[in-house]
Amino acid sequence: MKTILNFSFRTTIVISILFVLRSFGYSASEDPNISKGTNCDVTEITPQKTIFPAAGGIGGINVKAPEGCSWYASQYCSDCLWYGFWDGMEGKGNGTITYWVAENVFERKRSGKIRVSSIPSGKSKIHRIVQQSANWEDWHVLTLDAGPRKAKYGRAGRSTSIALDSNDKVHIAYYSDSEDAVKYVTNVNNRWETLVIDRRIDRLPDITIGVDNSNKIHIIYNKCNRRWDNWCDDDLYYATNKSGLWQIQPVDSAKAVGQYSSMAIDTTGQLHVAYSESEAGYSGYGQARLKYARQTEGSWVSEIVNSSSNLFATMIHLRLDYNGKAHISYMDYNTRNLWYSTNASGQWESTELHERTGQYNAIAIDTSGKVHIFHSPQDWGLWYTTNATGNWKTELVRSDANWFNSAAIDLDNVIHISSFDAFNGVLKYMKVENGAWERCYVDTQVDSGRYNDIALDTQGNVHISYHFWSFKNGLDIGSLRYATNLKKN
Repeated sequence: MKTILNFSFRTTIVISILFVLRSFGYSASEDPNISKGTNCDVTEITPQKTIFPAAGGIGGINVKAPEGCSWYASQYCSDCLWYGFWDGMEGKGNGTITYWVAENVFERKRSGKIRVSSIPSGKSKIHRIVQQSANWEDWHVLTLDAGPRKAKYGRAGRSTSIALDSNDKVHIAYYSDSEDAVKYVTNVNNRWETLVIDRRIDRLPDITIGVDNSNKIHIIYNKCNRRWDNWCDDDLYYATNKSGLWQIQPVDSAKAVGQYSSMAIDTTGQLHVAYSESEAGYSGYGQARLKYARQTEGSWVSEIVNSSSNLFATMIHLRLDYNGKAHISYMDYNTRNLWYSTNASGQWESTELHERTGQYNAIAIDTSGKVHIFHSPQDWGLWYTTNATGNWKTELVRSDANWFNSAAIDLDNVIHISSFDAFNGVLKYMKVENGAWERCYVDTQVDSGRYNDIALDTQGNVHISYHFWSFKNGLDIGSLRYATNLKKN
C-alpha cells in the first residue's frame, strides 16, 4: 500500500513536469544530452502480457527507448490495490520495471494494466496483467446455526470446537451470543440436530469438545459465576452424555479459573484439561497460573503447571502424544511470548520459546512425539516452532496475516492448518507435507473464518468449524459454519 501511495505522488509530479514542459514548447531535441531530431518515444516493451496464478508473484517489464530519453510507468485500472511496483517506475533509455501481484482469494479472474509513457510526448505502451481465480471448489460449506436475523446482537458460532467420532460423524460445540448459551450440533443421526448444553454463560467462553472411544461426547467450558464492575470470576465446567443423559459438573471453582481452557482425551478415555487460574479475574492483569486437571474415577485432580512470576497464561492449547503425555502451548498475556509445557519426562517442564509471537498459537504432535507449534504476532506473519530435529527451531513461514490458527496431524505426519486470513477476511486452509506448503481458500465470503477449529476423519478428510460475522443495518449478526473437503457421494 505504501509503495502505491508513494508511486501515485511521484506520478503526479512527473505528469505536472510534463505539462509544464509542453507549455513551454519543450522537445527532446532541446535536451543537450539527446541528439537533435531524436524520436524519444519508447520503442518496445516486453512481454506485453503476463499471466499469474492465484498465488500471485513478481513480474518484470523490459523497456526499450533511445539513450537518454525519459519514460515513466503507471497503473491503469479501476482497482489497483492488488498489484504495485517494486522498482523501475521511471527511467531513461533501456530499463526494467519490477512489480508485485498479491494473492487472489476470489472466484473470479482479475486483470490490470501497466502503462509505460514516453516523456515528453506522453505516448504509451501497455503491459497487461491477468491473474487466475482462487480454487476452492472441492470444499463444501454449510451454515449450521444462522442465529436470529433481527436481533441487535444475533451472533452464533463463536468459540467453535469440532471433533469426529469413530463413524466419522461430526460433533461441534460453540457459543451463541443471542441465547447466551453453550450449544452442540451433530449429524450423528444423518441430519443436523442442535442442543443447548448450558445457559447464562454471561460472556464469551472458551469451549473444547472431544469424543471418546465409545463415541460419547465431552465438553469443557468456562462460565462467569461472580461479576462485579468489569471483573468476573469464572468456574470451569464439564458436560457429557456418557451416562445416556446430558450432565454438567464443575471441574474447578477455586478462584477465577477456566479461561482459555483446552481439553484432550487419551486412548483409555481419560480427560485432560489445561486452563488458567488468576487472582484478578478475566481482565488480563497481574498473574494467571497455568493449571492442569485429570479426571480419575469420576473426580477431578488438578495441579499447577507453571506459576512463573508475572506470567498470565492465555490462548492455551493442549494435545496428547501416543503415550498420553501432555503438551501445552500458550501465550503470556503480559509479554505476548510463546510458552510450552510438558510432562513427557514424568514431571512438568516449562520453556519460553519465542518473543512476542504467542498469539493465535496452535499445537500438534506427530507420530514420533515431536511437537509442531504455529503461532502469530498481533499483526502479520505465521511462525513455526518445532523440535522435530531434536532442538527447538523457529522460523517465519508466511508473511501474511494468520489469526485463529488451528492444527492437526494425520497418521502420515502431514500437518493440516486452518486459519483466518485477516488481510482478506476469509477462511484459509494450509497443508505441510515433507516441508512443502500448499494452501487454498475454503470460504471467501468476507469475514468468514474467525474462531475456527480443525479435525480429521478416519480417511484423512478435513473438517472445519468456524464463525461468519456480518454487521448490516445496525445489526451485529453472525453464524456457525462448517466446511469439509469430503467428497459427496
